[in-house]
Amino acid sequence: MKKIKAAAVQMNSGKDLKKNLETMLDFVSSSAKQEAEIIVFPEYCFYRGAHEGLPAAADFVRKKALPALNSYAEKYSVCIVAGSAPETIRGGKKFYNTSFVLRGKQKSVKYRKIHLFRALTDKKINESNIYEPGKKNSVFPFKRHRIGQALCFDLRFSSLFEKLSGAGAEAVAMPSDFTAFTGKAHWKTLVRARSIEWRIFMISPNQWGVNPSTLVKSYGHSMITDPWGNVLAEAPERGNRLLLAELDFDLQKRVRRRILMG
Repeated sequence: MKKIKAAAVQMNSGKDLKKNLETMLDFVSSSAKQEAEIIVFPEYCFYRGAHEGLPAAADFVRKKALPALNSYAEKYSVCIVAGSAPETIRGGKKFYNTSFVLRGKQKSVKYRKIHLFRALTDKKINESNIYEPGKKNSVFPFKRHRIGQALCFDLRFSSLFEKLSGAGAEAVAMPSDFTAFTGKAHWKTLVRARSIEWRIFMISPNQWGVNPSTLVKSYGHSMITDPWGNVLAEAPERGNRLLLAELDFDLQKRVRRRILMG
């Protein structure tokens, strides 16, 4: 069974929408040159800034960023999981935190984050003050395989990954902005646990550096893991990074034969 080369991009996104997009486009080009077939960006890749800037960010993403990325997806024949961006809710004051899948001429796919981050670490954060939770799971076809979608705080809810696996997901793309405080204790353990529990590949790019909006430090350590829980690639805590790893679906078949569930 053919392997798929996956890329996970670690970024330190800020409030400059154009700069963030330029960084993403450069990473798509670099990934494609290294034969990546699916490229996953971190949560909030388009904009990490003050809440007041969210309406303009949502407009920029819809009108400029997504078309530009989709043209690159078509140019390089790749699938781009475009992290997440604020998506305007018609008639409402809040947004969805939405991850977009861009595939050139194929219809785009999107996932609206279901589990919103609420925590008191070094600072109180409550995404529900800004965002509405999504209600639908997302699994999309890719090269005769099925890829599930999740976003950051979703990682703590194994029931979501159970549903994705039940819908046929063989891998999950999970853009994140996991904090350093919780990341040191839980990030690697939880990413590996979801791979092991549901015998799936996890493509988990993360932000690094200080979030300009919350002033909370992000953990970095973007990862790609396999269904046995092996870490195929991991970034350091700091720095923009491109991780590449092959998803070996024959290995997945062997793991699933070895450990029977259900």
